[in-house]
Amino acid sequence: MYSVLRMLIVALLLMIALPVWSSQSTINYPSLLNSLCDIGSLPICDTSRIVVFSSWDRTGGNIDRGQFLSGNGSAAAVLADVKGPGAIVRLWSANPRGTICIYLDGSSKPAIKCSMSDYFLHRVPDPISGRSSGGFISYEPIPFAKSCRVVVYGAGDLYYQVSVRLYPVRTHVQTYKSSDIQSYVAYIKKAVSVWRGESMVSRDGYMRLGNSGRREWQRRIVVVPAGRKAVIFQKNGAGCIGKLGFTVKRGSLDKCTLRFYWDKENKPAVSVPALSLFGVSSSSENIKSLLTSAKGADYAARFAMPYARHARLEIVNHGTSSLVLRADVTSFRFRRLAEHVGRFHANFRQAVTKPDVPFEVVNVKGRGRLIGLVLATHAKRSSKCLEGDDYILVDGEKSSSIHGTGTEDYFNCGWMFKDGLISRALYGVTALDLTRAHISAYRWHVPDPISFDRSMLFRFEHGEINTSPGITYSAAAFYYLTE
Repeated sequence: MYSVLRMLIVALLLMIALPVWSSQSTINYPSLLNSLCDIGSLPICDTSRIVVFSSWDRTGGNIDRGQFLSGNGSAAAVLADVKGPGAIVRLWSANPRGTICIYLDGSSKPAIKCSMSDYFLHRVPDPISGRSSGGFISYEPIPFAKSCRVVVYGAGDLYYQVSVRLYPVRTHVQTYKSSDIQSYVAYIKKAVSVWRGESMVSRDGYMRLGNSGRREWQRRIVVVPAGRKAVIFQKNGAGCIGKLGFTVKRGSLDKCTLRFYWDKENKPAVSVPALSLFGVSSSSENIKSLLTSAKGADYAARFAMPYARHARLEIVNHGTSSLVLRADVTSFRFRRLAEHVGRFHANFRQAVTKPDVPFEVVNVKGRGRLIGLVLATHAKRSSKCLEGDDYILVDGEKSSSIHGTGTEDYFNCGWMFKDGLISRALYGVTALDLTRAHISAYRWHVPDPISFDRSMLFRFEHGEINTSPGITYSAAAFYYLTE
């Protein structure tokens, strides 16, 4: 266990250790709004870091509410306090109450002051902010140059998470001003339109991955006999796959695996059940998100998948009958790939929970960033498995600077997904049957990628304190690694 003081020290040490930010000259409110839709730049493994301040129970119990850095719920409660430069990139609560004040750069006057409910429901439109399934979420970015302090007056027993993205010490950040929300309405509308699926994602981010980018399209019919594999896409040279689409009879992908190889490596960087790549766990689920979609016979994955010398995408048919699908691939061809561009990886793990042992999502070595997760749970009975917290250990840290408050909270929802199924740009639950402890949920870390220099270990508790054995957990984690 680690203390509140420990968490603050970790945040400060992260700031001191990081080199100069070089991927863009100035970070400000409009640039961060643009980044909400910039999936092309996700492979660039920069030196920012994510710290999560939350109300998790430091005693190891399940009272994940009303836990603050200082103060109390009846007066002034400090939710987050961090030295900059940085930006608030996500704020979640299951029970917003009281008045939130966000103080930036040591000012005694809050840059933002409103009721907690107004913060989620009336500042920027849904789906950037709004209600989820049992929770409230805001992805409105709040940049600061020197420091940030989040205080709630009259918070009560508040469930909360504040995700802060920290930049290297010499990064040029323009601090948020109260007038910014009106000055940059056009940027907000653009992000809302993209997140709702009404507008296309800009190709600008992909152009940062290499030089002289040229868009290309390929369509082919792929036939895969039972028990065999087939190549979906293969290309020499440098480039980046921007979209992979399948048109296939519903249910046909249930017994298929996808394997992707970059730069003629022998081991696949991607090896997951085919449906996982599209954000779902079964063919009966529907999803419409920023990175993936699945409905009826149509599937699409919009992860940026760069390669320096070669790409090969394969599908393996584990079923008893032939598979026929139409594969559409949109890609970019470069003369050469830029430096610090990671290769796309997807890792699948499945295990039955045991007493006192958390479920391990992924344990990876190297330098990279986590950008998403698809998680499914199954059992023959009801269970409190959703009470389990998520936590991520970065670069061998003993005490995590990223610790959540519950499984459904990680997916930006709350109260056991009490409002049912939901599919949004960055999160959703696509299957739900609590009588069998069954969920299928996803989350994409677009504004808040979890960067690491040496290693990352991602786990979920099950039950209140790893007390829900016999639950089958299945997880597909998506991340980039520099080669």
